[in-house]
Amino acid sequence: MDGITIPHLFALQAAYYGDAALHAWVGLLSGITCTTYILVFSVFYTAHHPDAKIAVTRSVLYFIFPVIAAGAGVSAFRMWWMRRPLPHLREAYDDSAAVKDLRAVYRFKDVAQVEMLSRVMRKWDEDGVPDQDAVAFGEFIVKCGMARFPNNATLLINTANIHIVARHDGQAARTQLQLAVKTSPSLIQRYFIFATQDVTKKLKDESGGMDLMGYIEFQRNYRACVRAHKMALSAQRALWMALLHDTIHFKNLQRSFAAMNMAETRATQVYR
Repeated sequence: MDGITIPHLFALQAAYYGDAALHAWVGLLSGITCTTYILVFSVFYTAHHPDAKIAVTRSVLYFIFPVIAAGAGVSAFRMWWMRRPLPHLREAYDDSAAVKDLRAVYRFKDVAQVEMLSRVMRKWDEDGVPDQDAVAFGEFIVKCGMARFPNNATLLINTANIHIVARHDGQAARTQLQLAVKTSPSLIQRYFIFATQDVTKKLKDESGGMDLMGYIEFQRNYRACVRAHKMALSAQRALWMALLHDTIHFKNLQRSFAAMNMAETRATQVYR
């Protein structure tokens, strides 16, 4: 189940209009489904009975509105049922300083329940900025889930997406993604890791800065380039020093050219 859980990055970017709109959406889909079943029954079972077709067509008008209301009601009941642990989690979050073991806060059934409850963070202000209190509460739920299910790729990806969307912290997101890679993720989880890494690169480009990991990588590449350049200059210097002598030995030239070829190969590997 955790292999098909949608990370928060895509959940936050998806259209979401609140609980009432979601229940209305489910109710309308239920009405469409009911109408479809009635149409199938009308085509295959009343083909030779015109009067029955009229009766079935009228039944659409009789059933569609109750079905829409029932679908919306079932959706509301299911959401209430799944959100029952939220008051307990909210109480623990408000008194998080006294929480010593996150695993004991709530015994989640599976990772899907953690992901579902953490959607409480999907709240925005009038400017479209995520509500920080809701984000912190959702992050607390994810941390409790990670304590319950350690080294879970889905929760690590969700945490990375929280850092990207709400915190704009690419370095912390990349750290979580590196941990997720080490958990032997499934194929779809690997896709989410790849997509999230691409978003972190865009976030880095938009910020125009360089985080700690980028700075360390830059310093490593810079030192490798300097070593390759010094090696090439030393090989050229040895060749010209050999040519300055009146008597030139073929072995010295051969050794100098071999050093230059080695420096060229090393520089090619570094600059690629």
